[in-house]
Amino acid sequence: MRRRTKSAKEKKLPAIQASPGAFEIEQRLSEILSSLATVLVSTGYGIARLNRLTRRAYFDAALTLNTLRGGKVTNAQIAAQTGLTRTEVSVLARNGSTRSHLEKTPINRAQRVTLGWLSDSRFCKDSGTPNTLPFAGRFHSFSRLVKIYSGDIPAKAMLLEMRRLGMVKIVGGGAIKLVNVGISKSRHAVSTLRAMNPWISFLASNELTEGFAVCNQHRIRLHFSSKQQSLAALRELKTRSKAFAKSIEELASKKRPDQSHSIDVSFAIGASQSRDNEKLMNLREGNLSWMKKRAR
Repeated sequence: MRRRTKSAKEKKLPAIQASPGAFEIEQRLSEILSSLATVLVSTGYGIARLNRLTRRAYFDAALTLNTLRGGKVTNAQIAAQTGLTRTEVSVLARNGSTRSHLEKTPINRAQRVTLGWLSDSRFCKDSGTPNTLPFAGRFHSFSRLVKIYSGDIPAKAMLLEMRRLGMVKIVGGGAIKLVNVGISKSRHAVSTLRAMNPWISFLASNELTEGFAVCNQHRIRLHFSSKQQSLAALRELKTRSKAFAKSIEELASKKRPDQSHSIDVSFAIGASQSRDNEKLMNLREGNLSWMKKRAR
């Protein structure tokens, strides 16, 4: 009997050794995404819309980098840089913006259920007013609604989630009433993301322009007549940041065993010599024009 030999495709591929830098990127990115996911899950923001936003962000980033560095902007090049397929890149270029499409996409499965609740005549009145539904039942029940519109999520799990998000409440006889189509737990998430946004945006600008100004809630550009003066200002900023940290510590008295209340304070100051960012500021407008041209 002839012994079967492995073809080239069947041969075991060698393991790819990740560089220390790549490993640290994954480690730090995992920590960032874990924290971000905590915020999003707590507010009910589903992964489907996040996936759409991520694809758009990768497309925009590749387009911006290529435009800034004078590289050739093609669908194939963007696909090679981002890992998106050329078909996905083509769709993103044609759409121009995903905002209008996202507005028609439910934030999560719970919101998908509420849209069915408001539009399906089995669960609402002709005016679009949602009926109060019994939990169980073959036809006009919450369980039936969930089975049709939530995919594979069990009715009990969906009820718990919708109650957590403040979308439904239990009324007389255990019936379920829709009280809120949106999500009432988003204020904290919005404030958290609003605080994160300027830091990440300024750090990203450093990657694009090899320089960013003071990282804070407000961007400040300082002007000097020489490089030596700007370097001296950087050293002064470092000294002042230490003094600022010391002044915050002095706001409270020394810690005692009976003190049960605390406030965690974090701040950051990032500074380097700024470059002319006028080209970077005009990139988004230019990118949009490029996408419209490709769509024609």
